[in-house]
Amino acid sequence: MALEFNAEGARKFAEATEKLVGQQIAIYLDEELISAPVVTTAITDGQAIIEGAGTLEEAGTLALQLRTGALPVQLEELEIRGVGPQLGRDSLDRSIRAGLAGLVLVVLFMLIYYRGYGLMANIALIVYGAIVLAVLAALNVTLTLPGIAGLILSLGMAVDANIVIFERIKEELRNGHTVRTAVEVGFARAFRAILDSNVTTLIATAVLFYFATGPVRGFAVTLSVGILASMFTAVVLTRYLLRLAVGTMLLKSPQMTQRADSNKAVRKLPALAKAAVVLSVLIILAGVVSLFVQGLNYSIDFTGGTIIQLNLGRPFTLDEVREVLQPLDLEGSTLQKVATDNFSEESHEVIIKTPELTAQEQEKLLAAFKERFDLSEDAVLRLDKVGAVVGSELQRQALIALLLAGIGMIIYITVRFEFRFAITATLALLHNAFIVITFFSLFGWEVNSTFIAAILTIVGYSINDTIVVYDRIRENLKLKAKEGLAEIVFGSIKQSLTRCLNTSVTTLLVLLTLLFFGGVTIRPFVVAMLIGVVIGTYASILLAGPLWLWWKEWRDKRLALKKA
Repeated sequence: MALEFNAEGARKFAEATEKLVGQQIAIYLDEELISAPVVTTAITDGQAIIEGAGTLEEAGTLALQLRTGALPVQLEELEIRGVGPQLGRDSLDRSIRAGLAGLVLVVLFMLIYYRGYGLMANIALIVYGAIVLAVLAALNVTLTLPGIAGLILSLGMAVDANIVIFERIKEELRNGHTVRTAVEVGFARAFRAILDSNVTTLIATAVLFYFATGPVRGFAVTLSVGILASMFTAVVLTRYLLRLAVGTMLLKSPQMTQRADSNKAVRKLPALAKAAVVLSVLIILAGVVSLFVQGLNYSIDFTGGTIIQLNLGRPFTLDEVREVLQPLDLEGSTLQKVATDNFSEESHEVIIKTPELTAQEQEKLLAAFKERFDLSEDAVLRLDKVGAVVGSELQRQALIALLLAGIGMIIYITVRFEFRFAITATLALLHNAFIVITFFSLFGWEVNSTFIAAILTIVGYSINDTIVVYDRIRENLKLKAKEGLAEIVFGSIKQSLTRCLNTSVTTLLVLLTLLFFGGVTIRPFVVAMLIGVVIGTYASILLAGPLWLWWKEWRDKRLALKKA
């Protein structure tokens, strides 16, 4: 159960919680104790969550007492979210399975592709996991389902910096350096790209944390901690391990031997880039038409309403559910069966989405289902109620968050690179976000609050590969000044191709485990991220660099014409 205070209330509550960490704060109604939650940490942002309220009915009773009790002001119920113990256990079990499967896939990929170097990265990955868990425990972070998803997602992202470093080391080996020299030079030359890509991702997560509430904020926290921990393990621990392994058989991998660069692939890139522009324009046009004709399938997070997820205890048909809802004038509600597991189509669970229901209307609905299906005491798996005011505010905050994230990245990239790099990178990011929105509109997939987290994460994550490409262009502009601009840009893309693909592969492996093992609640997030990672890689390779090139060539021609 969530509480939110105004400025004065937040100040007083902060003072109270700072003094009473580890102790109880009692809530009295008409001199009767109704709750006494323990203060786990000082609460200074005016937002608090009362945990351990028992059953959903008990949590609802407490909310009702606070809302309608003898208080000097009238409270309006804007948003209530409750998760039953059965769904909570199931979600936790699914998340653990997804995390273990994702970890195994990433470890195997790194070992198979990078051999001894991959072993060093996997050791660092285990240490990374321990650091993240220790930091989250020290901060006393409550792990929500999106937060756990963020933790699992960070497993795939944690090896990104290692991949950038290893690919740099491979290049130095191909250039004739010894292993020891290649390790040192590879780290030195990869550091800027790692720093810039992670800082831009942190900008997006900071904006997400500031504007998000509840579970989505937990996702921003876990992802931010994961990014910082992955930078530390890659730059410090992996480097230390590689230095120890220099001269041993571990670093004599066939994958690191010298090989000739393919000029044929470089020659194909300009044509592929032009084709990519045409393809992107067609998809964007389809998206504009789809948004105009049918829009997005907004969940109650945006439109307001009530979601109730029930375990009916036996197989059922949707017609049976509609018969129960008909006397309540709710037969037009949206219904969705939830598979018992990923290996069976049999379902005992249903999700019912209705217009916003009062507490009394919710009780009537549950009573009707108990009469028809003989529900157990823990049959209510989830109960979410969102007012229309909250939904419209969420839409407004989502647009502001996306705008601020874009501005923050433009400023940072301008400082670190130049303004043209910043603008073309931002155009690529907006392209990625809009194509994800296009897919959700075309296929009618549900858009909920976690979708906003996915869009901002895509904006933050897909910039990584773009920064890697831009960093190589920036470096080659100095080292290969005598070459033509187009040769430098497309040559830089070719040099960055493997690391861009491999960083995306590790993230996709983890996302697929979340899609397969994760629950229905985070599915919109996972689907959006899957599309976003694929589109982001495509845009970083075929759009971001060429856009910068074409803009610069156009500007140079303009300047030449003026001088003439």
